[in-house]
Amino acid sequence: MNIDDYKPNFAGHDTSWIFKRDSDVIDWNKLGNYKVRYTPRFFGITQTLTIKVVDKTEPVITLDTIGENEYFESIDAAKARPYKAVDNYDGDITENVEVNYRIKDAGSYELIYTVSDSSGNEARVTQPVKITRGIIALTFDDGPSETITPQILDLLKEYGVKATFFVLNFEGREDIIRREYEEGHTIGFHGYSHDYSIYESVDKVLDNFKKIEEQVVETTGGESSKVIRFPGGSSNTVSRNYCEGVMSESVKAVEEAGYVYYDWNIDSDDAGSAKTKNEIVRNVIGGIMPGRLNVVLMHDAAGKEATLEALREILDYCSLREYVFVTLSTKTTPVHHGVSN
Repeated sequence: MNIDDYKPNFAGHDTSWIFKRDSDVIDWNKLGNYKVRYTPRFFGITQTLTIKVVDKTEPVITLDTIGENEYFESIDAAKARPYKAVDNYDGDITENVEVNYRIKDAGSYELIYTVSDSSGNEARVTQPVKITRGIIALTFDDGPSETITPQILDLLKEYGVKATFFVLNFEGREDIIRREYEEGHTIGFHGYSHDYSIYESVDKVLDNFKKIEEQVVETTGGESSKVIRFPGGSSNTVSRNYCEGVMSESVKAVEEAGYVYYDWNIDSDDAGSAKTKNEIVRNVIGGIMPGRLNVVLMHDAAGKEATLEALREILDYCSLREYVFVTLSTKTTPVHHGVSN
């Protein structure tokens, strides 16, 4: 919009050629009424024209991208995904966005984002999302091992399932890490070492993650997943033996460094008292709950034959009940324990 849109006319004819504009004080970036004076070249009679600057531009809503095969454990989790609304006059109006939804069919929803600016211009954007009755993230700690991990990868490939591997120093087993990466699994960082002496200081905790991250990226030639799991989990108490309060400080430090840490809400107990296939299956299946992200803790270290045997039965059980398997990423809703130190 500019001043030429307001040329004076007489009897329906454009007479701007005989008018000159004496002055104007229009701020086109500020809404309001402005008076502009026009003086005819030959008649000398000044005319005043009131121009109202209005906003007719809709705000812009920007949504976080959702992958084609990305599922949510609940509609609330889907609604919590990042979005932003910006208006040409009002600036950031994200806090004014309303998010509603409608059901399209079983497990399929449509989120509806609406927002209005101060001039009444409304923007509306929709985004399809998939909600599943249950989401399962299989995670394996302490690998890779030369015997167990390849067999686990074979089984996951057979079922078309992706998992998350929280790895330790794998010098001499780089081929297994490359296979995990190439087959679409997430490679998270458990640490270069599982020695609990890392909890002597926050710096040691960070260095432990950074060192294994560098090893993974160098081996795969890919990008860092930024997904980590503390040795012993964030709720471990063994760290008290090395430094009081180190876990509380470490949680803050890893997040500031760009990592996202994950604990678990289903423990197979294959690193504890569960020594048989049946015990591991019972622990996992008994812990699965619909309507949430089920993060299963298992291990693929050497000697975990019982875990390998249990995995097929777990996959069968979950697949028949149409649970969806996902890998963990920085966009996944984190599962955290209470920090105990």
